[in-house]
Amino acid sequence: GLLLARINSGSSKPDVEVPSVIGLQEQPATVTLQQRKFVVRVDRLPSTRPKGEVFGQDPQAGTLLNEGETVLLRVSAGEGSVKIPAVEDKLAEEARLDLEAAGFTVTTAEETSDTIAEGNAVRTNPASGRSVPVDTPITLFVSTGKPKVTVPNVVGLTLNDALVQLQTAGLTPQTSRQASPTVPIDSVISSDPPGGASIAKGSVVKLVISSGPAPSAVPNVVGQTPSAATSTLEAAGFTVLVQNVPSVDAQSGKVVSQSPSAGMTANAGSTVTISVGTRSEEHTSELQSRGLI
Repeated sequence: GLLLARINSGSSKPDVEVPSVIGLQEQPATVTLQQRKFVVRVDRLPSTRPKGEVFGQDPQAGTLLNEGETVLLRVSAGEGSVKIPAVEDKLAEEARLDLEAAGFTVTTAEETSDTIAEGNAVRTNPASGRSVPVDTPITLFVSTGKPKVTVPNVVGLTLNDALVQLQTAGLTPQTSRQASPTVPIDSVISSDPPGGASIAKGSVVKLVISSGPAPSAVPNVVGQTPSAATSTLEAAGFTVLVQNVPSVDAQSGKVVSQSPSAGMTANAGSTVTISVGTRSEEHTSELQSRGLI
């Protein structure tokens, strides 16, 4: 609304009540206010009211002022053209009051906006800045916020494909990683909000991305036969590589070492090398010459 110029009359407390002069002609309205020692300021605006009639006042009737303070009168200049005031991004109620103060009849409608906050004025129709007859109806469009979009279902997609779908929908992806024994590495485990949800354009969608199976401890297979050791390691999710190494009789045919060592953690699918003891050729020949084998 319009700001009221205040004049310091020296009184410590306002004690003169502003009378209602709406509906009076300009001259008697002015006299009424001057009799109460107020200063009168007049704004003449195009209006459907009869020319010279007061159709608005500021402050309103009943307000207490000091003598010498100013009362603004809005006086009809008759029908004519008036410029539509700029109301973009004002609170809807403030925008409506500005338009009505200019003499317009206002209706409201809603529309989405990427830039104007919910509840604020987006635009008018006709547009602000145009000069139109004062009896032109004005539509004030009020923002309902950003348009809603549907979250695409990206669970199971690769990270790159999921990012493309979310960005195409006008959403902002945010990722974190989590181990999964079932979802392939770099694929989407879950999304929040989930696929199918309706949310404001530009909102964040949180994706949980698989980092593959969690690392697990390598079991101890030293002393086992190659067959038993292989079964144990494969059951734990590892790939097994067997290599033979010379050994003493007590270790022959048994796992004498492993890499990674027992208790160390390794990713599922990684290789564990087991070394299996075997007799050397010289040792075998000696045993044969003695008739022991």
